[in-house]
Amino acid sequence: MRVCVTVMHRSARAASAVVRLLWLSALVGVLPPAPAAAENAGDAAPPPGLTEEPLWEIGVFGGVARLPHYRGSDQYEVYALPLPYLIYRGKIFQSDREGVRGIFAATRHFESSLSLGGNPPPRGADRAREGMPELGPVGEAGPSLKWFLQDRGAPRGLCVQAAVRGAVSLDDGRLDYRGLHGGLYLLYDDSRWWDARGFRYGLNFGLDLATSAYNSYFYDVPAQYARADRPAYDAAGGYGGWGCAAYGVRRLTDAFSVGLYARWDNLSGAVFENSPLVLTENNLTLAAALIWQIMQSDTTVPWQRDLSR
Repeated sequence: MRVCVTVMHRSARAASAVVRLLWLSALVGVLPPAPAAAENAGDAAPPPGLTEEPLWEIGVFGGVARLPHYRGSDQYEVYALPLPYLIYRGKIFQSDREGVRGIFAATRHFESSLSLGGNPPPRGADRAREGMPELGPVGEAGPSLKWFLQDRGAPRGLCVQAAVRGAVSLDDGRLDYRGLHGGLYLLYDDSRWWDARGFRYGLNFGLDLATSAYNSYFYDVPAQYARADRPAYDAAGGYGGWGCAAYGVRRLTDAFSVGLYARWDNLSGAVFENSPLVLTENNLTLAAALIWQIMQSDTTVPWQRDLSR
C-alpha cells in the first residue's frame, strides 16, 4: 500500500499535497487489480482463468481518509481529495491500486517484482514532536516476492509476501537514506463475484520489520530535544508491530465503483514501543472512495487476478 515527496519549507507543503494524494490512492486499494504478465494480446481467446481487459484506463478517484500522523501517534488528519488515476497493464511495467511497479518474473505460484511505497508527512503540527523537526515524506523502493498458495489465475486465494525496501526522506530539500523497511504478509483476495455481481473484497495480515535507521527517523528523541515529559530515546531495529486490513469494492455502473478500506495497526511488543513519541499502541485508518472510469484503450490484454496489499 504506500508513495511520497516535499521540498524546502513552502514548496514542501505544496509537494506534500501531491504526495498525500498518491499515497491515498494506494492506501484505499479500490482500483481494479493489474494482470499477470501475458505473452499474447489481441483477438485470440484468453487461456483458462483469464479474461480480456483494457491495456490502460484513465479515470478520477475521489477519496476520503482518516490517517494517523505516523504509527503510534494519537493525532489524525482527515483528507478529502480528488485524484486522477492511471491503470496500465503491461508485461513488465504496471500501474494500479498497488502503486507503480515492475514485474521481474512470474510463474503459476511465484512473482518477483520491484515495488514502491512510503509515508506521507503530517499535514499539521504534531504535539508529541513539539519543538522537534517536522517529519518529511518518506519514499521506499525494493524487491518483493509473492508465493501464491493457489494458482495465480484463481478467482480467490491466499498469497504470502516478503518485501524489503530502502527508504529515503526529503527534509528541507535534502534527500537522506533512512534504512530498510519491509515485512511478511498474508494476503487474501476474492473476486469470484466481480463479473456477475460487481463485488470483490480482500483481507491481509502483516508483521512489520525495519532497521534502526528507519525506526530512528520516526521514534528517536535526540538529546537536544529531550525534556521532562519527553526523555531522550534511541530506537532499535527489528519487529515493528502487526497490522490487519480489509477492503471491499462495489461496481455501481460500468463507469462508477465505490470502495471502502479499514486498517488496524498494533505496536505492542515493537522494539520502539517505549519511545516517548509512541502515545498509543493502536491506530485505526479508515477510507472510502468513488472511482469514475472516464476512458480506456481499445487494445486488450489477458487479465489474471493478482493479490496485493
